[in-house]
Amino acid sequence: PGQTYCALCEAGTHASVDRTICDPCSNGTVSSSGVDVCSECDAGTFPNDARTACRECRAGQFQVASDCSSCPVGWLTRTSGLAACQQCPRGFASKSEGASSCGQCLLGRFVNVEAATACEKCPERGVECRESGVAEIEKGFWHAQFSNFQLRESTALYECVGEDTCVRNADFTNVTCDT
Repeated sequence: PGQTYCALCEAGTHASVDRTICDPCSNGTVSSSGVDVCSECDAGTFPNDARTACRECRAGQFQVASDCSSCPVGWLTRTSGLAACQQCPRGFASKSEGASSCGQCLLGRFVNVEAATACEKCPERGVECRESGVAEIEKGFWHAQFSNFQLRESTALYECVGEDTCVRNADFTNVTCDT
């Protein structure tokens, strides 16, 4: 007489504040059998449907709230369990969602920006396309000055003539032909 029997809460639930019932774990949390509180899943993981264990987002996915989403084109995750995607580096591109790798530009093609979705064909003249998939304006060539310049297949390049010397900075924002 006068004894109270306490039952253990099942996995995926936790004891209520007054310990009279078992409540389901909230979004983003899990529990094993017999625990008083649910715990949050680590970054890059999300609860299974029963909220009994955390699962990792697959390679090519990243964590969004309590679920996983595919990386956008031009971005990737190489391994499972990551909370954020990374940009494809210069010289590489990814044209599909959910990429776990980016493809390097083939010889004669390039991309000089990160998070690219495709490689471009190298211009016919004035550009050196490197094996790394990155292109560089050749010595002796210049282009008209643009803000936010991005080298493209259609970029008009001009050859320096006579005593002119081509001057450029590393990001191609100021390439001119000085005499």
